[in-house]
Amino acid sequence: MPVIEVSPKSGIPDVRGEEIKTYIENMGIPVDYVRTRTLYFFSDELNPEQADKFGSVLLANSVVEDSKFLGDAPVYEQPEIPKDFRGSWKVRVGYKMKPLVTDIGGESTRLALQRIFGIQLDQVRNINEYEINGDLTREQIEKICKEEKLADSKVQNYVCIPMGDENG
Repeated sequence: MPVIEVSPKSGIPDVRGEEIKTYIENMGIPVDYVRTRTLYFFSDELNPEQADKFGSVLLANSVVEDSKFLGDAPVYEQPEIPKDFRGSWKVRVGYKMKPLVTDIGGESTRLALQRIFGIQLDQVRNINEYEINGDLTREQIEKICKEEKLADSKVQNYVCIPMGDENG
């Protein structure tokens, strides 16, 4: 699926990341830093020109955020993780595709693209990605993910990817 990434500009504080870092540390888990980004996955093909236009005009706040077209990537792909892995992680959180569960951010993006650019898309998925840096065990990252600050397990899925893994 084609993906556009929206993240804080270089030199701009990642306020959402700082909030999550504080929340994690209040759980008694030390972390070095947390970076956040929003990933938009499109069900239909996009060319780089369309993606640049979508990202800069609609998805990113041009004062504090950058957008980047990443090409094709899987929405969720849980890699094999060694049981004893320690280190930094990427956590992707998005809505479960179940009856009565709507990806509000994805659907509003799809409708805005249709109204502003006249482009009909089948689906847009909106996924938050958290890059959690520190010497974390699998158990610690699972504990962090189960807290509602990151994901509401009733309506959201999450996937944990060790940093440096080529699947991320």
